Amino acid sequence: SELEQFAHIVSHDLKAPLRGIHNLADWILEALEDKVTDESKIHLQHMKERTLRMQVLIDAILYYSQNIGGEQKIEEVNAKALVEEIIEEINPPSSFHFDINFDMPAFHTHRTKLKQVLSNLIENAIKHHNRKDGKVEIIANGSRDTFEFIVKDDGPGIDPTYQENIFVIFQTAGKKQGVDSTGVGLAIAKKIVTENHGTIEVTSSLNTGTQFAFTWPKSMSATTTSLNP
Repeated sequence: SELEQFAHIVSHDLKAPLRGIHNLADWILEALEDKVTDESKIHLQHMKERTLRMQVLIDAILYYSQNIGGEQKIEEVNAKALVEEIIEEINPPSSFHFDINFDMPAFHTHRTKLKQVLSNLIENAIKHHNRKDGKVEIIANGSRDTFEFIVKDDGPGIDPTYQENIFVIFQTAGKKQGVDSTGVGLAIAKKIVTENHGTIEVTSSLNTGTQFAFTWPKSMSATTTSLNP
């Protein structure tokens, strides 16, 4: 709660001057359009793009603070139905193909947290794919105490250079970062999985697709996220 309060304060205090800088660049372009050189116009446009990028990062801090804690209610979850619900909410291109490769019984768990992890992984597989007719496979395997969930795509893959820090907040899988790319989703996913005594890892190389695999406890206590004995 303290982190969330801090993030709200920081968000408010930083966004106001950023909006001012963005607006000033617009006013300069409008008022001095005929007097500003083409090179200066490019610099002002870059300034606007960087303020937008900074606003996205501030929003990401707030999003991170809101999603790493909170009440963890135990509910009965049908994992296959949950994955189908996530895909419907993401609303991917109709040309995308999904293969949900498991048939597990319903089990009691933190539904919201499990949904956050799966949503981040599935959405990333779609967002970072290089084709509109991509394939995403979601697999679940069970052991004595845990389930292993796998989200696998046939996209462009991730350069090994960037895999070491891929779960670190604000680290992304490439040098070129889009305005809406922050790396926060994977940081949240790892935080949730770790808090539930699980592990998460990525397996990928360029042009061979990407696989994320994480473990999740089969049963949980209503008062703790640790595995039952």
